[in-house]
Amino acid sequence: MFVWLVAVCFIIAVLIYIQPTFVLDFLSRRDPEVIFRFKTEEKVVALTIDDGPSSLMTLRILGRLRDYGVKATFFLIGGQVPTNEDVLLRLRKGGHELGNHTMKNKTSLMLSSDELKEQIRNMDNILFPPEVNRPLIKWFRPGFGYYNKRMIRDVTECGMRLVLGDVYPHDYYLPFPYLNSLYILKSVRPGSVIILHDLPETLKTLDYILPALRSMGYKVTTLSNLAKISST
Repeated sequence: MFVWLVAVCFIIAVLIYIQPTFVLDFLSRRDPEVIFRFKTEEKVVALTIDDGPSSLMTLRILGRLRDYGVKATFFLIGGQVPTNEDVLLRLRKGGHELGNHTMKNKTSLMLSSDELKEQIRNMDNILFPPEVNRPLIKWFRPGFGYYNKRMIRDVTECGMRLVLGDVYPHDYYLPFPYLNSLYILKSVRPGSVIILHDLPETLKTLDYILPALRSMGYKVTTLSNLAKISST
């Protein structure tokens, strides 16, 4: 157990000081339809939270964001909504943005085009029923982050923008808030998209990064708000 912990900490430490920005730059040029970060000189970043809603953690994360006066984009899973409809309502009332993360917490790339489109459209109806105003931009993030050209085409045909991110501390696999926070603060730059998850450790991570980002002169907001000020 100790050896495993040391190995994990070493990997995170390496990631903190060796940023794979050239990979994202290459993918951005190859696939301009996919958003990894936004082009802007303003010190504004988007905060995104994946894999909600949940009755406990999402509400606690909402409370923490309210304490810091921050709005975020939540990528929700449709299969979790029926038992958490009150959480979905709280997200809307709180002024946060809702993103499409399909109906199941599975690798979206494994779905056929028909299955993917069906899940996207079903989730879209959950997020934006007739009585809710539809946003100008509807965001889609594939489960587990993998995509290909076919997925880009399918997502576009569904009227969505495919967005990933450029600051991902792998918190889903590495539950170390302090080290994850160091990675975020080392990696962030104007226009960055930060990816976190609906996890207990996220609370501590937010407590670390939100005051630090503010002291660094950054404003933290939603994807759509960041898109408005960018040239992407």
